[in-house]
Amino acid sequence: MESAVLQKKDSKNVIRAIILSVTILVFYSLFLITSADGSNRYSHYVTGYLPEINENFSYEQEIYCNCNNFSSLGVMFATYSRSNEGNVLLELTDDNGEVVGSWEFDASELENNTEYTLMLDEPLSDSKGKTYTFRISSDCEEGKGVTLGTFHNGFIYYLSYRDTTPLVTLLRICPFFLIPFAFYKLRGNTWGTAYALYVVFIIAMHLYMPINTGDDARFSLLRNGHTALSWVKMRWNSWSSRYLQELVMFFLVDRPWFWMAADTVMICTLPLFINRSLAVKGLSRLYVLTAIPLYPILDMESAGWMVTTITYTWMVFSAFVTASILRKIMEKEHLKWYEYPVFFVCLLFASNHELMALYLLAVILYCIVLSVIKRYSCLPFLIASAVVSIVNLAVVLLMCPGNKSRAEREMFNFPNYEDLNILDKIFLGINRCLVVTISRYDIIFTVLCIIAAAGVFLKTKNIRKRLIALAPAALNVTINTLLSVKITDNIIWVRLKSLRTLGLTLFAVFILACLIYSIFIIFRDKEDSPLITERGLFVSYMLAAGLATTVAMAFSPTIYISGYRTSCFTYFGMIYVILAIAGCLTDRFKPSERSVAPFIVACEVLFLLGRLLTVMKVSFGITG
Repeated sequence: MESAVLQKKDSKNVIRAIILSVTILVFYSLFLITSADGSNRYSHYVTGYLPEINENFSYEQEIYCNCNNFSSLGVMFATYSRSNEGNVLLELTDDNGEVVGSWEFDASELENNTEYTLMLDEPLSDSKGKTYTFRISSDCEEGKGVTLGTFHNGFIYYLSYRDTTPLVTLLRICPFFLIPFAFYKLRGNTWGTAYALYVVFIIAMHLYMPINTGDDARFSLLRNGHTALSWVKMRWNSWSSRYLQELVMFFLVDRPWFWMAADTVMICTLPLFINRSLAVKGLSRLYVLTAIPLYPILDMESAGWMVTTITYTWMVFSAFVTASILRKIMEKEHLKWYEYPVFFVCLLFASNHELMALYLLAVILYCIVLSVIKRYSCLPFLIASAVVSIVNLAVVLLMCPGNKSRAEREMFNFPNYEDLNILDKIFLGINRCLVVTISRYDIIFTVLCIIAAAGVFLKTKNIRKRLIALAPAALNVTINTLLSVKITDNIIWVRLKSLRTLGLTLFAVFILACLIYSIFIIFRDKEDSPLITERGLFVSYMLAAGLATTVAMAFSPTIYISGYRTSCFTYFGMIYVILAIAGCLTDRFKPSERSVAPFIVACEVLFLLGRLLTVMKVSFGITG
């Protein structure tokens, strides 16, 4: 009788999931059909500079618009780090020579290497298919003028298109109408209310993500004339070993409504799988809803929302689905029949990205060692999983001709890379870890340092242990607020054999050692019990493996042009560690849900609102 009731309940949940998925697909289809938003963000990396723009030299560039509602464009001024005098005039004219936009700046007030957004008074509603001319001139004397940074497509940083029609605006605010309903329907259910808020904000973010950006637009042009098979083959031979991702991109790049729906579902369900991988309950379930919004969402915009999310956040989602099932296997929980194929499909897809393949392989090997020591019966399953990861990694790294072809092209962006030996590359990777954690003043790493220190302060009164735990947080805050030390200005010019590089490496090792020591203390049962516990060792291992994915990027010249987005797995590794520590402390000290939950939900809304405003900022073409 009880099984029949559970089966009926599961059937209802499946029906609800299908209805929700169809509703989301229809909603996004309607939104994208009515909306004409977009952006062409050509590059985040400066390739050079124009000659000085003065009374003797002006410059112009043609702009082709592939969308209606052209609303703004971005440029990056450079001042030669000196005081300049005069006025700088920028004009945008249509194909009839009529001025449709004009901006004037005082050269003395411009900041060096700073991006400026030039907003049109009104969006050009019929701009699609038209060519405009952008011209910059100046009355500055020679030696007193400024210049513009150049990118892969000239000196324009990006174009932005903005649809402000009433219907599109109404569709954008539709998700927020669900908030009062959620509070009413889920009153008394803290997790349900917090999760509903999370879903609403995630949907809203996707409605503001401009389609047609960067590589999304380029992929759409490149795939013309290709079948799915010929596309994957072409990319395999010339550019990318990520054949499964390339196949997904082929089908989705011209179907943004389906990508939006799929990405929304993945990001909305990601907290559920993270919680399952951690096996948390009660109050601890809420932490993930606050932790995920800590991720710097604009990293996923750097090469186009669709292409970048498929390459990185979809891998994260697949990895956590895999991890949630792997935890059940390791803890000898019963698996449903469909969880086995889901496990291997997600493992295969996630392992198609070389960095995630390394991460998952490291986790599986850890589980294999543990299974051998404890004589678990799941060892054959784990060995099969390791084989899948190893074979996929071998195919990705060793057999794909496109990897070599891409590396040769990327040498243009990193000209001295071929002079680096293995030790240099390790130093370079460690330097990048410091950049994405400390120099970038990353909030995820800051929270990790603070929660690790707080955990040790709660667990022990030993002054020495407290000082060790406090060191990473103190150094992070001191470097960024008081000293304003920049780890490196440009990754290309890192002096790898200098004492400074050796010092930075030792500094990184010290920070990591302090964090791992703090984790061991937090997960220790008692003051006099052994320092290294199974749980503490695994959480430390996850932290180190996540950081290793950023270090591993140094073995490819793409470390420069790919930017911070390649550290996505490192960030989510740190999020996992934060949640593990928070869950451990909650289980140990059992704070009142009534007193703590409102604070957690408030932080969740604050962080989600911040990320939404960040996405809206890009959508409106606002930089800086």
